Amino acid sequence: MPGTAPVLQADSFRSDALGMMESPEIPKILKLDDEDQKRYGNNGFGDACILARNILAAQRCARFVAIKRDQFPRCLRD
Repeated sequence: MPGTAPVLQADSFRSDALGMMESPEIPKILKLDDEDQKRYGNNGFGDACILARNILAAQRCARFVAIKRDQFPRCLRD
């Protein structure tokens, strides 16, 4: 059927996102500890760098993370 490929891709993306949100690893990935904040800077950009590092280290579907100053990281997929 025409047009079903985008729907299937959206369903797959939604399923992956839901799996990541329900993962017991999420609190660990999103944790910002004091030592890291001292190293990276106790500000929005430093926090974004820590989260980007944790997201990539978790190896959970994200291969690239874009960080824009004063914003949290945005994960990019192929």
